[in-house]
Amino acid sequence: MSAAEDFFADPTDRDLFNCLYTAVRQVCPDTMAGIQSTMVVLKVNDRPYAYVWRPGPMRIPGRPAHYLAVSFGLNRQLEGPRLTEVTQSYSGRWMYHVAVSKPADIDQELIGWLMAARDWKVR
Repeated sequence: MSAAEDFFADPTDRDLFNCLYTAVRQVCPDTMAGIQSTMVVLKVNDRPYAYVWRPGPMRIPGRPAHYLAVSFGLNRQLEGPRLTEVTQSYSGRWMYHVAVSKPADIDQELIGWLMAARDWKVR
């Protein structure tokens, strides 16, 4: 078991992370996972492009009861119902959060967004 897998004590969280990590590495095999205090960082050549974390226990209306948050930044605005939170930190920089509660949530759309974030952050 890797340190990133160890990070998620809950088996459901661990399975979701493994599913996501496998899908990402299928299209970007040089992606590595590293642990920062409250999240797992997906990175290439030590350059982070996405973050996976477990939200706190407070229930947020409209979100699944149990999920992992996948966060990434882009230099363009995205729109869609899957984006649980969107912030524009400053002109031309957007941060996105997506709730992943089941393996089916890890689809081509999400992987495409993560690869776009990788392309933007890892130049």
